[in-house]
Amino acid sequence: MTGGKLEAALRLSELCDALGHPARVAIIEHLSSLRRSATLSELCAIIPLAQSTVSQHVAQLRKAGLLRAERRAPRTYYATNEAAIAELRERLLHLKS
Repeated sequence: MTGGKLEAALRLSELCDALGHPARVAIIEHLSSLRRSATLSELCAIIPLAQSTVSQHVAQLRKAGLLRAERRAPRTYYATNEAAIAELRERLLHLKS
């Protein structure tokens, strides 16, 4: 495997790993359907988990680049990173069977 292919495989793995829990998929789906940013409290309202747990899931999605955060004191607003979602879609579409 060449360096470029290995990097591409690692990136796809990172993106898929970020979506490896149903709560993280629910967060992405919810924010995508809203088409606006939302606070952690809003996300907690749709996911039946403790706020600290939802926060950890949000952190994993941010680390993978699937979410962006905007600080508007005193809250942080989260939204999907459409470029990363498109990247994931493209990488999955180009998998060879």
